[in-house]
Amino acid sequence: MAQSNTSEAITTSLVAPASIYVRAYAEIKITTLPDCLDLMPTQGHASDIGYDLKSRKELVLDPTKTLMVPTGVRIYLAPNRYDTEGALPTFVMEAQVRSRSGLAAKSGVMVLNSPGTIDPDYTGEIQVILYNAGPKPLAIQRGDRIAQLVFNLVPEIKFQYLSNLDFDQIITVRGAGGFGSTGN
Repeated sequence: MAQSNTSEAITTSLVAPASIYVRAYAEIKITTLPDCLDLMPTQGHASDIGYDLKSRKELVLDPTKTLMVPTGVRIYLAPNRYDTEGALPTFVMEAQVRSRSGLAAKSGVMVLNSPGTIDPDYTGEIQVILYNAGPKPLAIQRGDRIAQLVFNLVPEIKFQYLSNLDFDQIITVRGAGGFGSTGN
């Protein structure tokens, strides 16, 4: 009986109040270029956040060089707005192209502009900007996993313009200090 109470207490303590959750469902439309169905993004494990992007071409990425690597994949992130009631900020979907940790650790190859943003209205082929910071050339074969695709909800932003005088009335601990202002 004590085991059951402990289990219930742990479960209860891990459940956050419902008010902090945002429930969203996104329909991602996807296609490939002809003869690229084998290059569809995949998850390594069902619990992975990122979907592996694969190279469409055989290429060699020399040290200190950059390449645009085509993936053969096209997506459409329907520009849905979440929360039509106006009570919460609205969100739009973005996709991010990120480095694969194993490729970076083993070969020094990374996505140069990581994360690279794919806007909701872009429908062209996803291409990955890879940079080789390693000491050796990297031979990339068709189907090699070169990056990850991660999806995020981004709040729709509305700027509120303030004059410099009004803006200077905003007091924060950090203020305008940056680039090492914390002493590190």
